[in-house]
Amino acid sequence: MSLHMIICIIQARMGSTRLPGKVSKFILGKPMLIHQIERVKQARLIDKIIIATTIKSEDDTIVSMARDTGVGCFRGNELDVLDRYYQAAKEANADIVIRITGDCPLSDSKVIDETIEYFLKNIENIDYTSKPTNYPEGLDMEIFSFSVLERAWKEAANPSEREHVTPYIYNHPKIFRVRTWQSGTEDFSAMHWSVDTLEDFAFVTKIFELLYPSKQFFSKNDVLALLNKNPNLFEDRGGTGYEGYKESLKEDEQFQRNQIMYEKLIGFVPEMIVLVPGGIVKEVEQDGAVRYRSTRIDEGDAFGILWGEARVLATVEIAMHFPKAMIMATGAHHHGQTQATVFRDELEQFSISRDRIVLEDKTTNTLSQIGEVMSFVYKKGIKKVVFITNEYHILRARAMYEYFESLTQPDAEIKRIVREIKSSDVLVQFIAAESILPYRDKKFIEIIDKMKKSPAYEKRLQNEERGTAMVKSGEYREKETKIEDKLERIN
Repeated sequence: MSLHMIICIIQARMGSTRLPGKVSKFILGKPMLIHQIERVKQARLIDKIIIATTIKSEDDTIVSMARDTGVGCFRGNELDVLDRYYQAAKEANADIVIRITGDCPLSDSKVIDETIEYFLKNIENIDYTSKPTNYPEGLDMEIFSFSVLERAWKEAANPSEREHVTPYIYNHPKIFRVRTWQSGTEDFSAMHWSVDTLEDFAFVTKIFELLYPSKQFFSKNDVLALLNKNPNLFEDRGGTGYEGYKESLKEDEQFQRNQIMYEKLIGFVPEMIVLVPGGIVKEVEQDGAVRYRSTRIDEGDAFGILWGEARVLATVEIAMHFPKAMIMATGAHHHGQTQATVFRDELEQFSISRDRIVLEDKTTNTLSQIGEVMSFVYKKGIKKVVFITNEYHILRARAMYEYFESLTQPDAEIKRIVREIKSSDVLVQFIAAESILPYRDKKFIEIIDKMKKSPAYEKRLQNEERGTAMVKSGEYREKETKIEDKLERIN
């Protein structure tokens, strides 16, 4: 056994685009994923197997499968699979990571061990390799060190690099020592054995029906021998198993265009994104459980804070395009659950890693939030900060920052910090969610236009204009919210 901790991470989720729920489809009375786990468990050189799935409730089924087969399970980011792998490997104290996808029920333990042996034999001169290049697709496995995974996690930015885990590694041969290799002389690489369509599932099911009853853990060679005798089984089903990665490459182009556009909109590449709190409502489930969430477009509350969810969605959009930026979720306001934690949970639901999110859950108004953010910026040496709020709020929030030292509420130390920041090279910007969301989805153009025509919005604009004038004149006094108004907001 190797002196290294070798962790095999199998990624699986119910929400497959081409064949939803495929990992739970039954083959000979067992879910496909359970067959795969049992086959991978036969590998001699793996120390631990972890199923990496998402935090979505539909993937509770996968958690149950992991438990039933006695392997570990990690729940993480749905779309940022690179982050999911990194967090799972980190939690497991992995030295070496094996990556396998949950749509390969013909995974062969002998191929896994063969690849691990090749990696360990060349470990002084190798960072990444995969199964032999002449083996069928569907026996796929990749192997790399944890340090390599960590560097990719820190540096990868494009959708194709985050969703598919390893492209950043093998696309940067000047950074990582990537090695390809073959085993034997025959080339079976054109064969497609993974499950991406119903036709693929029917093919794999037939393989199990013919081989499994007499040999539970049949090998690659057993399948090849069967196909040699029954060539009609392997009819051309179309596809290669790598279509998802090709689609991600197309997304990269749009992602890069949006990234340039958002950088121009903000004026710089942000190091920190601040989510200024919006409205929150309380929901009571049928079982009596209480949860809080951001207000939606038709839920303006007594404060006129319309559409708190817009700020969350805009923060998600900016955070996805600037993956190295940390995010600060702000706001206290009510007992039970703070605004900051509500926003953090919602950001996580939109596939923003919790590791990126900092909570500021003590402040109760915009002025104090600006002060706390600037104190954090000062202590951490952050140079580029963008606040995300609603358009109607921009002028007053910006004025509060510009006139911060003249307002009586902040204490002397925070005033000193803000003064120093303003005289330094720190860049601070306030951006409206409404200027970002149409680029996320064109449907928001009509939604925003309708919102701006509402009486509640007009009233809010008037209040903001008065508040801004008071800030500039030095008359502004932001008071603590009355408890009855807080309850009106959250009930």
